[in-house]
Amino acid sequence: MKFKTLILLGASTLAVGATSLAIVSKLPELNSGVGADSTVTLYVQVGSYWNTGSYAIWHWASGSGTWSSLMTSVTGVTGLYSTSISTTDANVIFTEFNSGTTTPDWGSKKYQTGNLTYGTNNLYTLTSTTAGTWSTYTPAVSYSITEYAVVDGVAEATAYTTETAYSNANFTPSNVTRAGYTHGGWFTDAACTTAYVAKTWTAAGTLYAKYTTIVYDSYVYFSAPSWTSCYAYTFKNGNAGQLGAWPGTKVTSVTDGVNYQGSGIYRVGYNSTVGDTGIVFNKGTGGTKGTDQTYDLTLTAGMFYKLADQSTGDADKGAGAKVVYDINIARRAVSASSGILASSLCGISKAKATALVAEYDALNATAQGYVNVATDYTYNYTDNTGNTKVDVTVNYMVAQLRVIAAGSGSAYYVDNLNTSNILVYSILGVVGALSVGGFFFFQKKRREEIR
Repeated sequence: MKFKTLILLGASTLAVGATSLAIVSKLPELNSGVGADSTVTLYVQVGSYWNTGSYAIWHWASGSGTWSSLMTSVTGVTGLYSTSISTTDANVIFTEFNSGTTTPDWGSKKYQTGNLTYGTNNLYTLTSTTAGTWSTYTPAVSYSITEYAVVDGVAEATAYTTETAYSNANFTPSNVTRAGYTHGGWFTDAACTTAYVAKTWTAAGTLYAKYTTIVYDSYVYFSAPSWTSCYAYTFKNGNAGQLGAWPGTKVTSVTDGVNYQGSGIYRVGYNSTVGDTGIVFNKGTGGTKGTDQTYDLTLTAGMFYKLADQSTGDADKGAGAKVVYDINIARRAVSASSGILASSLCGISKAKATALVAEYDALNATAQGYVNVATDYTYNYTDNTGNTKVDVTVNYMVAQLRVIAAGSGSAYYVDNLNTSNILVYSILGVVGALSVGGFFFFQKKRREEIR
């Protein structure tokens, strides 16, 4: 049966010729046969013959008929849809629409069955794009599957979720990802010795998800835009990776006061053995690429990514970002005590300073250039004007770290901004010293080493 009559769509009715057709509201999956309310629930199993989309029923007794609302997907059964209609209408046509509207749009119809009479059978299974067979469908019985996490061999005492299995379909639990952990599969026992194989359940049950803490061995860096928060989503072949399902994991490793390549720096750690090949940075909700999220980026250790990047990052900027990030974190970790100013270079150990200087010296000239012009909002390490925070270029911070690394408690540093020399003590409690950024500075008229 083909309909060529023009259908005009209104807010709540369809007009076919001179007949007004009311849209029937959807009913839940109840009443698989004729009930006291004179409705029957009909099902269509579309299988692979029709695309996943929108489906509707035209139903009639004689003469003109009525569209039901779009059919509803039956939970737990792939490709099965249902809707309830009046029992006075024994004739139906199932139709697929490629529009997702709630009122059928005949003009966008893709496929339809012939004229069908369902009688006492309520399940129509397609065997081709237009034909099929009738049988009886019994709504499935549902069972609760309680799921526990086993983290590094220890089962959690509280279930983290409950899912529903159905008596007419094999149950596969959701592949729940946890940020910072790899998912090692599903098991029927808390010791995770017996792997779960998808099956049809006949009663409620329990499953266990195995998780192993991820050891980060690789890092990438992201130019921090003016977002309220930043999330990182890693993936392989489009599937959620070790940082969890979209939008991923909120990034908390971030600089404070740094201006590197026009903004701050986010750092994201991951495990290279998991096999993730892509990464997307986003605001937590996603949206316009280049504004609310990045494009799909190739995940490569050490890279520096920006919002506008469309495939890969920059290795030299990544190497420079690591040095700037590490210096920023090291100075921010310094606590105030005995004249040391909080979040200053003074108080960083000689060993740490040595390591930071070695990081910088290992960079190529291009990467060092990126570091040198970056700034950090910290105490002025270039003169003795006082305990004032200013934007200090990182090359001066590296110079001060060399002072700490090279000295045995004290060392000599020549200020590159003016002609005077600065004698820098890193020993606390030096009498008569002027504390600037946690260092003790004395003006000298000539170059002099402390012996």
